Amino acid sequence: MSISASGGGSGSVAPSTNYRKHTTNNPLQRWLIGRFHRQVLRFVETTSVATAIEVGCGEGFVLRYLRDHTRLTKIVGVDIDPLAVALARQAVPGVPVSVADAYQLPTPGQSFDLVLCLEVLEHLESPRAALEEIRRVGLRHAILSVPNEPFFRMANLLRGKNVRGRRPSDWGDDPGHRQHWSSASFTRFIGQTLTVRAVVSSFPWTIILADMPADMPPAETPPVV
Repeated sequence: MSISASGGGSGSVAPSTNYRKHTTNNPLQRWLIGRFHRQVLRFVETTSVATAIEVGCGEGFVLRYLRDHTRLTKIVGVDIDPLAVALARQAVPGVPVSVADAYQLPTPGQSFDLVLCLEVLEHLESPRAALEEIRRVGLRHAILSVPNEPFFRMANLLRGKNVRGRRPSDWGDDPGHRQHWSSASFTRFIGQTLTVRAVVSSFPWTIILADMPADMPPAETPPVV
């Protein structure tokens, strides 16, 4: 669902925020995550795609859900954090998962029917560059999600999480978040690169189903470094 921790690092052995979120015993949080997964699944089912890549797959929770609930013939995952990739490989054996940067995915252009990027863009310094890379590797559709602000921060404050910062606007903010979007502003941001088909608010997240532009020329494959 996200890159691990606040961008990942091979030296860290502590569970990421994504891992803790998905393994929580909090019944409300588990229900919210389950609803999020079901909405992603509904979007996948409306596209009738066969192949998919999840960019920023973290420890493989969404990969496992899609493997178990869809008829995708091919699904792969990538994440920048080697520890998260190792855990994802354990969680979804048989599903290819590799270390890769969202800004330079090691795959040819237009090679997947569907690109998923869930709870990732808010962590990036240059989300537009990552979105262009999603557009390059995607053939038909993309599903993207980010926290819906200010409701995400408000939910954190209500449960006493991330109560910090000099300014009230910082209270409840995740320390790994570099970008902050409302549902409307995220829709506008995605619409500048992809064609937005549907927008759903699944508290406290915004989920968008988008189409790749029909007039997009075939993209070149970037060099793998």
